[in-house]
Amino acid sequence: MKTPIPISIRIKTSDHPKWPKWFSIKNYDCLADLTAKQFLNELEFRLTLHNSPTLPNGRKLTDSKRWQLIQKGYAIINSNPVTQPDFPTVIALNHVDLLTITETIKLRSGEDYLNLEPQVMMPLLGQAQELAVIGIDLNQSNETILADLGYLLIQLRENLKNQALSAEANHQAIEKGLRIRELEHPAVQQIEETSLTTKKRPKKANHTDVKTFKKLFTYKLIPYLDLMLYCHNHIPLHQENWQELSFSQTALKALLFGDELDNEQFKKTSAPFYRKIISNESHLTQLLANIRKNTWALGTKIRDI
Repeated sequence: MKTPIPISIRIKTSDHPKWPKWFSIKNYDCLADLTAKQFLNELEFRLTLHNSPTLPNGRKLTDSKRWQLIQKGYAIINSNPVTQPDFPTVIALNHVDLLTITETIKLRSGEDYLNLEPQVMMPLLGQAQELAVIGIDLNQSNETILADLGYLLIQLRENLKNQALSAEANHQAIEKGLRIRELEHPAVQQIEETSLTTKKRPKKANHTDVKTFKKLFTYKLIPYLDLMLYCHNHIPLHQENWQELSFSQTALKALLFGDELDNEQFKKTSAPFYRKIISNESHLTQLLANIRKNTWALGTKIRDI
């Protein structure tokens, strides 16, 4: 039996019952004081949420805890610690947890613990950095477990990404150290002096990338993505009467730019920019990767780029 297609809800004016009263573009003024590195962290986390799995009814499984922060007016969510419940439904188990559980099973089962069913003790295969052992409280509801699981998966993938970036940075540092040793040799110091001086200006090295990156801020991509997250989270997860939600261009313009732009300007500039950024994921990924290599940009506040 086919799943019925939900009726779409389209928001056109502020008197609509689904108008996001929690949203204020002024809450995002603080983004200008972030460095490009901090801004990247916020943006990439939103993109992770935006690209989260889609349920059969069309709804996305989103990190509910970070979403609650957004609804409370927090624009900076990837740097804010999110308090987990005292007894979370889903947790990632580390080596100490596993040893403790193993000892507990031994105490409870005696000499028969090696003969337990596979559901209780299962051999683990795979690379350590890509494998997470998860504990689930089966006494909780499916909705609560799915919400906490979605949050945990996002956090684990963010950690994995950060580990990869750290490893790459260490590799580059080692290569740079080896290069410096070569340059210290008297035979090459004078030859390399001029080229080293020109390499100290990364601002001009990737001017096009930096200019495009600044548009991610001026075109207000992060608040736009938060509004798109609202479209996927305007009804609590446990409710079944899900309906697709969207904004008209007039409504988006009012929420994001107020009187800064008229409807025609928004239609010709911001709207196609959002479509291009969201639809061309490879281009955006390459842009963000290039910015992460620009040491000048990473340490510079967005307002000064």
